[in-house]
Amino acid sequence: MRKFNRNYKTPTTAIDMFDMANEFINIMICPLSDTHTEVRRYKIEQALDQLPDKYSKIINTYIDRKMNAYYEVNDDGFSAYDMDQAILRGA
Repeated sequence: MRKFNRNYKTPTTAIDMFDMANEFINIMICPLSDTHTEVRRYKIEQALDQLPDKYSKIINTYIDRKMNAYYEVNDDGFSAYDMDQAILRGA
């Protein structure tokens, strides 16, 4: 059994905010997840919710853009999400 004790505290610098946002995005787009990743996602959400409004707005916009790009269909009619799902079905 894995034990994960990472403490997700409210980020105080812009670099910490974007690093945490990127970690959140990576968790959200990972096609494989378990309860461990769900706990990490929840902890990151709680930490990002503590940001002041002006920072929260920027970080949430960044996350939304990255997530939209992940689901956006390319010229061939497939998104990165579609490709991930095809790989999982083929494995």
